[in-house]
Amino acid sequence: MKLIHLAAAVAVLQLSACASSYSPPTAPQYVPYAGPIAPSQVVYRIDEHRYFEVVPYEDSACANTWLYYTDTSKGIHTKITSSNGLMESEKFIIDAANDQYLVALVKNSNADCGADTSDSPACSRRFPYSTDAGRTWKYVAPKWSGSSPIVLTGDRVFYADSTAKFSDFDKGSSAWTRLDNESFPQPRKAPLDTKFHCIPNGRE
Repeated sequence: MKLIHLAAAVAVLQLSACASSYSPPTAPQYVPYAGPIAPSQVVYRIDEHRYFEVVPYEDSACANTWLYYTDTSKGIHTKITSSNGLMESEKFIIDAANDQYLVALVKNSNADCGADTSDSPACSRRFPYSTDAGRTWKYVAPKWSGSSPIVLTGDRVFYADSTAKFSDFDKGSSAWTRLDNESFPQPRKAPLDTKFHCIPNGRE
């Protein structure tokens, strides 16, 4: 009997030693990027005062960037969204006669969208737009998507063979209607650029 009690006591001591020496694994700590930063680039000009630019936060000129809008005549400089891909477009037309309404490139969902806190919801395709000359930006989900041109004229935007009025954007994706063989309109005043263009630094 004494041997049984002794064995039990030894077992308890061993379990206590194991319990006291155990420590749960620690989560890996986030280490901020501390390397070189690629220079900013103007990627689209509406006119001599209004333009979009990408501001990289890593050593990649056209990926891992913030997209900003600037209007030097009105003192506007606002952050629109983040981008994890090249800032390129097939065709992008903002009517330079337009003074209030703006759109930017459609933002695709990210593989790591949970970490994207630039604008919510982060895990969907979003169409950035502004109704106050770029002072503030909102997002609407396009009902259809594609690589077709983006054209903004008046209070209406055309994208992926569909169109929507800015006043209907509070309806979400229902704001968009299909175009039936209708060509995109020409701007009243042509912008300086007709597409987004970012010059890579060869390390994307």
